[in-house]
Amino acid sequence: MSANGNLLVAKFGTECNVLRDQLTNRGYPDMDALNGYCQQLSRVREQREVAVVISGAVTVGRSILERGQRRPASPYSRRLLAAYGNPTLFKAYQRCFGNAGRLAAQVIVSHREMEDVQEGSALLDSYREMAASGMIPLFNENDVLEKREMDKLDEGGDNDGLAAHVATRLGATNLLLLTADVDGFKVGGEVQSQVKIDDIPELAKHDFGKNNGGSGGIIPKLEAAAQAVIDGQSASDGQTGLRAFIGRATADYGAILAGEIGTEVIQ
Repeated sequence: MSANGNLLVAKFGTECNVLRDQLTNRGYPDMDALNGYCQQLSRVREQREVAVVISGAVTVGRSILERGQRRPASPYSRRLLAAYGNPTLFKAYQRCFGNAGRLAAQVIVSHREMEDVQEGSALLDSYREMAASGMIPLFNENDVLEKREMDKLDEGGDNDGLAAHVATRLGATNLLLLTADVDGFKVGGEVQSQVKIDDIPELAKHDFGKNNGGSGGIIPKLEAAAQAVIDGQSASDGQTGLRAFIGRATADYGAILAGEIGTEVIQ
């Protein structure tokens, strides 16, 4: 569990993290955007623990090959592109947290490792050590060993499930699934302040588009948030449990957590 019982896990989708052009939505890390996220999270860290889940290694790897190295990415699988792009993406976040006066550390994990008794325990020990030292962990899936999250890309998933698993494994109190283009889950163009877990299967039957206008998928985010709430409640021993929200990455995170903007997934 978290060191002080007040942990925020913030997950940033691919389009939050990369420079985009009009044709491909591919790019290198967007340093201006990342600096903004890290500055805000650095302020949040003054009040609570923070862990970050990032996405976009495949996109960054492809961009480096096609633009930087000027070679086609087509011979390489998503697994290899992720392995190639991960160091650049992590380094970008590490640099931006450094600009905000924080140390950030790379944590590559798989669902299997988090579920394993010994390896999951080692992860918790390492996290507690990072939290105690003020270091912020940066999580991404170990795509070389497991492709569970990468295989969800075609369905609109973008490490949402990984973020939910990290949040519940670490005993987080809040999970933010952050998007580049939308403020939350919309119906008829209006952001819904709350979505009930029992309503998600019916909502999933409708085509709301990717993120209601973004690149990930709004339904996978709702499903991941729901799983985090359910698992977080089960692990809370009757305590408050975990609250999960969907919102825009450039928004005020405090306002999202207060229910003033964004969407909360509730029981």
